[in-house]
Order: sequence, then C-alpha cells, then structure tokens
Amino acid sequence: MKCDNTKKVKVSIGIAAYNVEYYLRRCLDSVINQTLRDIEIIVVDDGSTDKTPQICDEYSALDERVKVIHKQNGGLASARQAALDVASGKYFCALDADDWVEFEMYEKMYLKAEITSADVTMCNYYVNYTEKGKEVECAIDSSLVDIDEIRDLSIKGKYPFMVWNKMFRRSLFVDNNIGWEPNINQGEDFLIFMKVLKCPVKIAYLQDFLYHYRKIYGSNSYTNNISIASYQQLLHIREILLDNNIFEKDSKEMFRLWANLAFVGLRVKNGLSSKYYKDTSLVKVPFSCFIKYRMCSFKDMIVLLTKCTHYKVGHLLINLFYKYHY
Repeated sequence: MKCDNTKKVKVSIGIAAYNVEYYLRRCLDSVINQTLRDIEIIVVDDGSTDKTPQICDEYSALDERVKVIHKQNGGLASARQAALDVASGKYFCALDADDWVEFEMYEKMYLKAEITSADVTMCNYYVNYTEKGKEVECAIDSSLVDIDEIRDLSIKGKYPFMVWNKMFRRSLFVDNNIGWEPNINQGEDFLIFMKVLKCPVKIAYLQDFLYHYRKIYGSNSYTNNISIASYQQLLHIREILLDNNIFEKDSKEMFRLWANLAFVGLRVKNGLSSKYYKDTSLVKVPFSCFIKYRMCSFKDMIVLLTKCTHYKVGHLLINLFYKYHY
C-alpha cells in the first residue's frame, strides 16, 4: 500500500540492522502493517555482510515509507544516529532489527503522547526467549514520574532505560543537541536516556505490552563475554556524563556508576591488568562512600571485598558465580 505523501509524518521509526537476515522480515512486517499509517520507516544497514541489504531494498521497493541507508559498519549507536539525522516525524522511535512489535504499538503510543503532551512515552514489553519458545511479560511501574528517582533506578538496573520501548518527541533531541555518541556501542541507550532525563521532560506510560525483545543466549552473549573494549566504552560513558554535567562528581549516582564499572571490570575475561583496573575504576570507589551511601548489594560487596584483598580474588569469585548461573 502506498502512503499519501501530502500527510505529515507522525512517527519516524529508526531500525538499526546488522547481519539480521533471519529476523529482519518479521521485524519489518510488524512495522509496515502498523495501524498508524502516517509513519516513516528508516532502516539503517550498518555494513551487513549477509542478505540484510537485499531484504532492506526489497521492502523499500514494496512500501515507499521505507527508507534505506546503507553505510559502513559503525555499530549500533552510529546506526541509531543515522536514522535520527534524517527523521522528519513529530516523534522518534528506535527498533532493533531482531525484535518485532504489535501492530497497534505506534498508534497507541502516538495517541498517548498527544493526549498527555508527553516528551517520552513508554510501554510494557515482552522478553521472548525464542529458542525455548518462552515469552515473559515485563511491566513498568507507571507511578514513577520523579526524574531523580527514575535516574537512580536506571543506574541500579531497576528501570528500563533502553530506547526501544519508548517514543520520544523529536524536538527533544533537536532543541537540546542530544544524540548518540559515536563509537559508544556498549551502554549507548543508557547514555542517551541519561541525557534526556537531564532535560525537563514529561513522561507518560502505556500499560499495554507492545514490544517483543528477542533474547538470545549463547557462548557469544554479552553476559558471558565482556571484553576490555566493552569495559573501556563504559568507562568513556562515565567521563561523558561528567563532562556534560549530567551528574556531580561526588554524587551518590556517580559513585554507584563507578561501583557498577568496578563490578564489570571483574567480569572481563582477558586483557585487563590489575593496575589498569585499579586506576580506572577501583580508585573511584572509596571505602567511606560504601558507608555514606549505604551500598550493600551483592555487587557492592564483591567490589568492597576486592578493595580489601586483590583484583584476582574478586575476578575468581565472579567467574565462579557466572559459571554456575549463566
């Protein structure tokens, strides 16, 4: 079906695609068949080496709302930014190419955003363990409206900071010069969400489960294989947060972020020296702050134990823990 070009685009949907030939059709089918017709679908082929580029072009020929960008591989952040750069809709959404959405997702979110005048609208979502044929509902606490509380819970990993279950007013990015940082492809959504929460935003919730996040377990998953490059990107994110005054240097939020990084460092399998680990993260979490901020989670205790002993002790304990739990 061809769209009416005289209509204004209500929602721009940016889809980052890299070597997803087995999943892309389901993703695109779920978008071109949306009940909201006044949308543009921006598919960014991020240097794929499989049949992803051909599938993108096939759908572009089928539906003129589908715009395809073929680019050199630059990672997820650069692909999301490439879509945002050409978006023209009043609202912007990001979608991962191995996921899919309910057919009424963007209409429901658009109407909610319009009725509430929200800058950020979010919905509940499913986690789909496709290998096991299992689907789990993930609901967001819709009572949370205080930005400081949302930010704190995001840092703790208790609030969904990912962008794919959200609809953003596009002017929020334009007016505040917010974008995805180049070369940050680990924690990129957390960083963009922290930038958004720095602005005076209004948040609205939909109780509908509209997004399907595909969860793929395996030996190459991030949980099982954290590289030194991933650690360094997370370190860079903290430096960006400080440079942009997102958090104060000595705030509880910043301390928690450094503690989280120290925990991640213990999970790097190869290449992270004890000295580099100490200089880049462990030194940022003084003993006094564990008491001051009442930090006593499992992660905090492992980091604290590492400070009291040695990097190798914490590294060994973490390896044993994840070996038997993942």
